[in-house]
Amino acid sequence: MRTSPCNVVAHEATIGGLELPALEFRPGSAEEDENRTQIAAAAQSLCEEQRQWWNDLPKQPQARVVATIIRLRWLRTTRGLLRSQRLVLLRDLAPRVQMLAGMLPGRAAPGVRSIRQRLLEAWHELCAQHDQGHNEQPRPLGEGDFWLIERRHWALRCLLTWEVLEDEPAPPGTWQRLHGLNRACAGLMEILAAQRAEREMARLQGLEHRYRRMLILSIIKATRRDHVLDQHSSGEVRRTADATLLVPAELSIGRSSATWLLHPDRDEPPRFEEGPLTAEKVGPFSLVVELPAALAKTLRPRSSAATAGDGA
Repeated sequence: MRTSPCNVVAHEATIGGLELPALEFRPGSAEEDENRTQIAAAAQSLCEEQRQWWNDLPKQPQARVVATIIRLRWLRTTRGLLRSQRLVLLRDLAPRVQMLAGMLPGRAAPGVRSIRQRLLEAWHELCAQHDQGHNEQPRPLGEGDFWLIERRHWALRCLLTWEVLEDEPAPPGTWQRLHGLNRACAGLMEILAAQRAEREMARLQGLEHRYRRMLILSIIKATRRDHVLDQHSSGEVRRTADATLLVPAELSIGRSSATWLLHPDRDEPPRFEEGPLTAEKVGPFSLVVELPAALAKTLRPRSSAATAGDGA
């Protein structure tokens, strides 16, 4: 019988460099249910106040995003709100943040973050704070925790997608945060698999698939074969991600062919390595990105493609 996430208790654990819960089970109680009802009612009142705040803002996107960034920073630092109440306010703000991120221009002056980058950085910081805020004491791991992980993943992917598709450099640390979050999800999936929590497993597997899609887009961009990037529809990228494997690099040491090597502990996308993979090139968490054979022949840096007879 599958276990509801509401009956899972989180304890402090480090998986892949991030604080994430190890899980065990305990039953709920009638008293806890009553407290949750009271807290939810208070949170709903706060949510209505927040919606009024949003309706009172100027209609210009730039003005709204500045106000939203200030609001996110206030939610991150203010005292007196329960974690569950902050989460309700975050959920209410989520579609507004997503809408603004899609409307705002990028490409600020060189070395200056764009306003949409500032918005998603503030959003990610707040979600990350709540995602890791459960380490103070054991508490139920609920649907909201998985939602926070998904929101963090979304923000990081947006920042990197703008880098790949629009040449807007992502803020320092973005790749490393996404690598770390993916490793943390992989560790959490092992725990969920042992508990047969299929629904939660499926959510994290969906994030892992999107992570592979992001790696593929970065590899296409690194080869400077923009025509391949243009021709790859979202559906084709999804199918490529289905067939792409992330293999521990130590299993590929000595391989004669060239390799796309990923170091999850570094702030960078996969790198192309010529010739056999040696132990000196492999770190403790390094992975080989194994692309489908047909695409692997195309997605080589131009000098390597010419050497291999692809004709750059």
